[in-house]
Amino acid sequence: MNDRTFFNLSAITNRVQQILQPYIGKLFWVKAEISSGRALYGGGLLRLWSDDIYARIMAERETPASKKAVLALGKAIAAGTRPPPEPALVKLLPFEIGAFWKLRVDRLSFFRSYLVLNSIYYLSHENILDLDLSVEAVSAPYELIPDSGDLKRSQFLLMRYENPERARQALNRFQDAYLPDDKKEITAETAVDSPSLFKLEDGWLAYKLIGRHIAIVFESPDPESARTILQKNESNLLEKGGDHER
Repeated sequence: MNDRTFFNLSAITNRVQQILQPYIGKLFWVKAEISSGRALYGGGLLRLWSDDIYARIMAERETPASKKAVLALGKAIAAGTRPPPEPALVKLLPFEIGAFWKLRVDRLSFFRSYLVLNSIYYLSHENILDLDLSVEAVSAPYELIPDSGDLKRSQFLLMRYENPERARQALNRFQDAYLPDDKKEITAETAVDSPSLFKLEDGWLAYKLIGRHIAIVFESPDPESARTILQKNESNLLEKGGDHER
């Protein structure tokens, strides 16, 4: 049996701090127990993303000393990197729609994988939107606070594919898998049609093919709200440069 040496955790922490001291004073966006959008810490686990780096650092047992060491390691790993630019697709979303609907920016997510989508808003155990690394997608809820004070929420998804035909095929796949009782063939002419609306158990669903983009609203309280959210996002998409063919 090999001899093993055990070190006191505080001694390890002190040594880590000595090694990383040049970096600790630098500005860094990790915030303990709070997601800054680029880092998340909780229960001894730090997940961070900076530039082309993704890292996970986990303490075997969380203590104030281990937490300090984990965050110090995160600072060192991200030192010298630049925060990634905000994805262009995110900038296309309107922050307000009408007088009351507002985008929950703190719940906004950019992704390319259906596995990530399912962790945000579960759709299916299969890739029914044909997502992969060539596709950009963003998800965020819009919230409505009417005079009655009764909060209402609609989930919004926007996907950008390589070309209009790929988007059309993906929407057909979604239609067949998610709405099997409402058979509808999506054609190139669908883009000029009004949004397709469906009444489901959890509210109204609406989607529209917009060139190489697919926009979908889930759990809308009424068809008018679903249509309004889609129309405003379509108008932003066209006004801000996300035109049909790009």
